[in-house]
Amino acid sequence: MKQLLFLILCIFQVLTLKAQYCSSTASTADYEWIASVRFDTRTHYSGPSSGYEDFYGGILPFRAVPGSCYNMNIEVDYAATNYQEYFAVWIDLNHDGDFFDPGEEIFKTFAGIVGGVGANITIPASATLGETRMRVSMKYGFAVEPCDEYAYGEVEDYMIQLLPEEPTCPSAGLSTDYEYIKSVKINNVDNYSGDNGGYFSDFCGGNYLNMGMENELVLEPGFYGNPSTYPEVWKVWIDYNKNDSFEDVGEVVHISAPNEEVEIFNLTIPTSLISDEMYRMRVSMRYNSAVTSSCSAYSWGEVEDYEFVVKDPLGVATLLQEESHTRAFTKVKSSRVKESVKINPNPADQFINISFKYERDIPASYRIINMQGAIMEEKAVDMVGEEIRVSVHDYPNGYYLFQSKICDDWNAVPFIVLH
Repeated sequence: MKQLLFLILCIFQVLTLKAQYCSSTASTADYEWIASVRFDTRTHYSGPSSGYEDFYGGILPFRAVPGSCYNMNIEVDYAATNYQEYFAVWIDLNHDGDFFDPGEEIFKTFAGIVGGVGANITIPASATLGETRMRVSMKYGFAVEPCDEYAYGEVEDYMIQLLPEEPTCPSAGLSTDYEYIKSVKINNVDNYSGDNGGYFSDFCGGNYLNMGMENELVLEPGFYGNPSTYPEVWKVWIDYNKNDSFEDVGEVVHISAPNEEVEIFNLTIPTSLISDEMYRMRVSMRYNSAVTSSCSAYSWGEVEDYEFVVKDPLGVATLLQEESHTRAFTKVKSSRVKESVKINPNPADQFINISFKYERDIPASYRIINMQGAIMEEKAVDMVGEEIRVSVHDYPNGYYLFQSKICDDWNAVPFIVLH
């Protein structure tokens, strides 16, 4: 009897030890620290710590479906000097209490990087479903391992849920025998998908939408046979509040009339969205009539899900209205707002004057780009005064960015040309 109890106790101790994850920490995060971790559409922001933070179970977990691809991004903040950092991410895919099994090192850098890093992450299809641990490590100077203890940087542990299917409701066309979604172009990113039998998703396509300006979407149908006989209706949703539903008020962003042609439209997203975060979009194409719900299954057509990152090239999230025709660009970092560059008049007809509040803000060079990204003008700055004058009399009406380069950073100031 004693031998049986002893054996049971030994097995229990082994299992207990197996579930204990190795420790990993930096001695200090006073100089650099992990500012945010974004996985798919969820982002967690944090600040300096003692070198290790355990967020497992304390916040909303990250989520993934084994076999699927997701975008991940790690941002770094610094107390003063920007240092070269090394990054790595591990997931305990088989829930055995360590990060050493094949495939559990899902991302790693072998060169120093300043500011942060992003990558597309594919979760192995063989991963065990359920809740497990994800470790995110940042180390100054050298490559990092899952159980390292080192001088400078930070380690953060998170919960990630490995799910059997995406949390958003399913939707699909039941037949693509006659029509399908050939491609979805979001700004200049062309997502060519072809016929996928009624449903397709791509969460790693590099799509983006800009706040404060129009974004062009081009939806192209594909047909078998004569396309003139197949009028299609397109419907597009965006899950703005990230609640895994497209059914909230304001989340239908486009409905087309029935037509056989490529559908092209411009989309303006709310400036209340969070810059550099990911959001999910659903695109539905149905024969002859619009779907009534984002969760519909219907006879002919196809559904595609995408994700996009929100960009703020105009700085609209931090624009301050100074005068009726003058805006000041402000750049926010660590809750500090710095007002530096002004353009007047704005809107402009013949010319713009660009002035600088401080002499140190006078750039080494500047360029002006239009909303399609084309460079209208690019020059080095050779000036004694604190103002640049640029002729815009031959610019077409529209929005433009004045970008000034100070040291290695480009700042952007929006202005309008209106003749």
